[in-house]
Amino acid sequence: MSEQKVPRRLYKYRAFTPLSLELLLADQVFFADPSTFNDPLDTRPRLEADLDNAELQDLLIRLAETRLSMELKAASKRRSNR
Repeated sequence: MSEQKVPRRLYKYRAFTPLSLELLLADQVFFADPSTFNDPLDTRPRLEADLDNAELQDLLIRLAETRLSMELKAASKRRSNR
């Protein structure tokens, strides 16, 4: 398996509209229905796992814990500023 550099950022180009701002604020990503794609090869993504299931589960747990901690701190600050 060849080693590939993982990009630090993923770009999605779309018009800046109230909907795009709403998606950013809600921390959501929009995925179009594959039947609307103009390239039939776009519907055949290929993923190469570089983590086994246990490592992936540990990573997902750490990410969820970090996110929850950040959200709780932000909520606590908002509450104390009232």
